[in-house]
Amino acid sequence: MLFLTDFADQGVLLPLALVIAVMLAATGWWRGAAAWSVAVGGTIALLLLLKVLGRAYGPYVLDKSLWNPSGHTAMGSIVYGGLLAMLIGCTALPRAVVLLAWAIPVLAFGGTRIALGFHSVAEVFIGAAVGGGGLALLLRLTQAAPLRPILYQSA
Repeated sequence: MLFLTDFADQGVLLPLALVIAVMLAATGWWRGAAAWSVAVGGTIALLLLLKVLGRAYGPYVLDKSLWNPSGHTAMGSIVYGGLLAMLIGCTALPRAVVLLAWAIPVLAFGGTRIALGFHSVAEVFIGAAVGGGGLALLLRLTQAAPLRPILYQSA
């Protein structure tokens, strides 16, 4: 299980997210690159804010799970779910496809975090909500991806 959860570690996902942003820009899909950067950056910022507030105010709050969301679950759902959604195509995706793109990483990474004892169910749910919000933002900001990358289109 540790092997699976390591695929959602920030040491893996931050470089991957950066490479995806660069590749989206390199293909000429500037809107996709900007949307990706804003959605992933916003997810990271919200996670960081919740964790910092948790360190400062967590002992005074009854429900500490709000201040310690699962970063693996949130980042796994925004990066892998967002990549899957963009590969399938962003316009008019059926809700079931979007839900599946979000649920697969949530179940895989959230489940391993609970099974390994690193997070509670509530912390995984909060992480899933943060990642789902990032995925919703990504899909809201993007338009249809080019059918073929611009680098490969003939002149």
